[in-house]
Amino acid sequence: MQSYVSPTGIDKDVVLTNVIYIVTQLLDRDHDDGRSMELEVLRCVYEIGCLLLSALLGRACFEAANRDVARLSKDKRATSRFRLEAEGWCTVLSTLGPVCFPRFRYRFSTSGATVTRTPDCAALPMLQKCRSTLPLLKLTTVLGSIVPFRKAEELVSIVTHGEVSLHDSTIAKHCQHVAEAIDRKWLYATPENIKKILQQRALRDKVTGLPLLFFSTDAHAERLYVGDDYENGWKMLNGIRIWAIDEKTGRLIHLGGEFITGDCHDLAKVFEALNEAGILPFNGKWGDVQAQLVFVADGMPWFEEHVRANFMNLAVILDAYHVLERIAGFLSVLMKKGSKRYRELYAMLCRRVTGRTPSGKKTKSSRLRSDKRKDEDGNPIKKPVPPAREYPELDPSNMDYADRVWELPANSASGLIVAIEGIKLSTCRSKWRKQSTAMFEILRYLLDRYDHIDYAKADEHGWSIGSAPMESFNRIAQGRLKLPGATWTPGMAQAMLNLRLLYAVGRFDEFWASDEAYLAIQDSFLRAA
Repeated sequence: MQSYVSPTGIDKDVVLTNVIYIVTQLLDRDHDDGRSMELEVLRCVYEIGCLLLSALLGRACFEAANRDVARLSKDKRATSRFRLEAEGWCTVLSTLGPVCFPRFRYRFSTSGATVTRTPDCAALPMLQKCRSTLPLLKLTTVLGSIVPFRKAEELVSIVTHGEVSLHDSTIAKHCQHVAEAIDRKWLYATPENIKKILQQRALRDKVTGLPLLFFSTDAHAERLYVGDDYENGWKMLNGIRIWAIDEKTGRLIHLGGEFITGDCHDLAKVFEALNEAGILPFNGKWGDVQAQLVFVADGMPWFEEHVRANFMNLAVILDAYHVLERIAGFLSVLMKKGSKRYRELYAMLCRRVTGRTPSGKKTKSSRLRSDKRKDEDGNPIKKPVPPAREYPELDPSNMDYADRVWELPANSASGLIVAIEGIKLSTCRSKWRKQSTAMFEILRYLLDRYDHIDYAKADEHGWSIGSAPMESFNRIAQGRLKLPGATWTPGMAQAMLNLRLLYAVGRFDEFWASDEAYLAIQDSFLRAA
């Protein structure tokens, strides 16, 4: 192929001639089967793409060199001469493969001094720190946030049909620098979008008619390198999630969330930042739209001071699953888990919490379909369904206790507490001590969160009583961080979280198309040592 570079810039006619030459070679070559045809076409496409990208980058460098020469040539005796030898070319890695282009370095002479200058390429501002193009950065960070870096290295080669070869440590570096450009605002929907969803799609309160917006917090442990000696240990990551429920479909609408390695004080600062940004206002107002904020969580003691105290008219719900989990642990101290009495008491207390009895596990019948009994006409005989069993909730001999319970709502904190108080303990002294301690602990747990267990009111307003969306949100982090044998530095763990949460909120393409994000990525690479 002919050289398309000259002291006057990029010769477009020579570029077109080279493209025709590549296509002609492809068409003149004999191919045995469809597989070889497709591979040859792909090779031709990549070769033409690299040629065109090289010409465009070379033209950008030529224009930058001319501007630089014009700025310096104030002295009429000044002269300049381009250096187009092989040493003046530069190679970058793109999704098309390695691209070599001329930098149009020039020797500038004035007042007896001669220097060689290399103009900055406006198309590749990170060239000194990063020899990868932005589309390749996008590809590597996506793969690096989904699979291990070594696997991402293999996938890059597969996706590009072997044209791009990138080391796993380079992919890790790309992920870390790009994640530094992901500000908190990118992890949440914009206030305008949240307002639109609340107006048009969000489920509404059955009593007040206000749109409902739910949020929650939860923590999970990840294995991180901590301290100056890089000892690995488990460290808690606190997460925040905001969501709404689609009024028509009942599906969850994810509005954003994040994970931090800080404690409850750092989490309170995050809520303050969300309030200042208009993402989660303390008063629940997005402009002229007033929403009902519902906080559903597991009832940690610090919620009152660091979360509830900041919000106005906040509905706080204790996650019903955690209440049932505490009840199951309490009953396992009183009796054998899974016994008949255990199931009866658990069903009774479940009705006090949720208003319904838990469904039992369905077991598959060992009888084959062909072995079913049939009547004289050959029709299968259906097994009669026994009537629903009434589980004994109360001790009939304790009439005062029965009167107290029946006066309370079916699923309220009062009814639950009184029902637990009415459970008989063992008469054995050693067992009684252990069982009474367990009863005291669960009663104290319920009394400390008495105002948050009014599930009858929650059902009346249409509020959710479970924090399953927050629990499932943890899997976004765990799906990448909790790989077998994986241990992370805090910075890299945060980078993985930011990349995955950016994709979860649906602003991935918006981020990569943003000029602001592009400048932030540049700053991240240029700040690197």
